[in-house]
Amino acid sequence: MLKNISKILLSIILLSSCNYSNNSIENTHYLSHNMIHIKNNYIGKGGPIILIDNKLIGIDFSMDTCFYILDTISYNLTRFGTRGQGPNEFISPVSLEYLNNTTFGSYDIMSKKYNEIKLLSNSNFKVEKFPKTPEHSLSFRSIKIDNNKFIQLGPYSQNMYLVTDSLGRKLNSIHEFPYKNMDEKRIKNKLRAMAYQGKILSNPSKDKMIYTSSVGNIIHFYEIKDNNLNILKKIETAYPDYITEEKGNGFGAPLKPTNIISYIHAYATDHFAYFLYSGKTIEEFINEKSMYYGDNLFVYDWKGNLVKNIKLDIPCQYFCISNDDKKMWAITENPDPNIIMFDIP
Repeated sequence: MLKNISKILLSIILLSSCNYSNNSIENTHYLSHNMIHIKNNYIGKGGPIILIDNKLIGIDFSMDTCFYILDTISYNLTRFGTRGQGPNEFISPVSLEYLNNTTFGSYDIMSKKYNEIKLLSNSNFKVEKFPKTPEHSLSFRSIKIDNNKFIQLGPYSQNMYLVTDSLGRKLNSIHEFPYKNMDEKRIKNKLRAMAYQGKILSNPSKDKMIYTSSVGNIIHFYEIKDNNLNILKKIETAYPDYITEEKGNGFGAPLKPTNIISYIHAYATDHFAYFLYSGKTIEEFINEKSMYYGDNLFVYDWKGNLVKNIKLDIPCQYFCISNDDKKMWAITENPDPNIIMFDIP
């Protein structure tokens, strides 16, 4: 079983695409960063970040505590969330989601559970773990869209998304993974899903959602309506090139190292959707012995129109945007992990 899980997780890492169709807009904004000097601590291996009130919540992939809080006024950093398998511990959280000014959500890729975490103070918190079911036990991502409803993305027997309630019961199964031709469409859904892994994010108001693949040039914009997702716009101009593997309980879709990593990270506000683009190949990142990063930020409105192209003066790995769309906080390695900030015009 562990061998099969390792095979699936390896396919998650080895993602790529064959082409890239340039996003273009007449005006490009060039931004310079401001370094944030953390006073009392440091970041081990930075992961996703979100902004709650005047506090930056982040995941640290290498420390014994999974999360940290950085006060954006005092620049003091506090850690919390022990790594482990206890009732208030976490194994491998991979995402962060704003829920309200005291609460955020995080999906744990190893336990396959969505955790709702309420901050009581800088180091004290209350966590509610929502159950998984066999059908979505392989979900790549899970987001909460209201008090009793979740959307899951994963390699299911059918469809791209599951809509579930807080008890893990399926409410709906909707949409299908992208495909470039009918031959690809005939590939088993769970195998095609492995090549089109990516991110799903909702805006703070929880009435819209985006999906973007880690490879290819693919972005989907949705309106969240009851137990469904209404398509606002699909952008699909380049697709992954992959082969499929299936043996016993293990399956995957390994891709060529010469293919391009597209969107490193994404973020959504009520006004815009932001996508951090790389354009480098997997092979280039392997040769550099570096994590994926990008320095082009594409900004779309919720109709799916590209409205702004931002060129950053330093490559970034993860980022978040203030609710008023005026500031960008980001994780970069220069050469050690640092938090930086940009003013957005």
